[in-house]
Amino acid sequence: MSEPPREPLDDTDSTSHTDQERMSAMPLIEWDEARFGVRVKRFDDDHRELVHLINDLHSAMKSGQARDILSGLADKLADYARLHMTDEETTMERHGYPQLASHRQEHAQFAERVAEIREAIRTGEGVSAIDLLEFLQAWLFNHILGTDRMYAPFFAARKVR
Repeated sequence: MSEPPREPLDDTDSTSHTDQERMSAMPLIEWDEARFGVRVKRFDDDHRELVHLINDLHSAMKSGQARDILSGLADKLADYARLHMTDEETTMERHGYPQLASHRQEHAQFAERVAEIREAIRTGEGVSAIDLLEFLQAWLFNHILGTDRMYAPFFAARKVR
């Protein structure tokens, strides 16, 4: 006996809805060690945390809750700037990294922008979630994939892990 012919799937069935849900649950940025890693574990862990913060903001934006998380996110970014950047700069200083001054300057610009964002939230000026997301993505792709990746061979040669 042969099977009855199958009905064609229509675009509105539950499968396409499930695919849409899965797509919306996907992070904006997936951590990829080969792409983002600088081969210093604690720095990679910090960078991974920044990717999580970016994804949290993006997810909140998609669900209409960005305003609810902006203050807490800005506080986490300030902590990130203080702790991670101090650790990076101290390690660079300890090992005589030749680009320390310019690296420190980039960090200062990031920290200054985060302070401005926190102040705007505190005073009720408001912060655009889209602007914050674009700022963080630019930092990730320009600083971490650019400036930070340049120190990877320097630290690897000195066995900084």
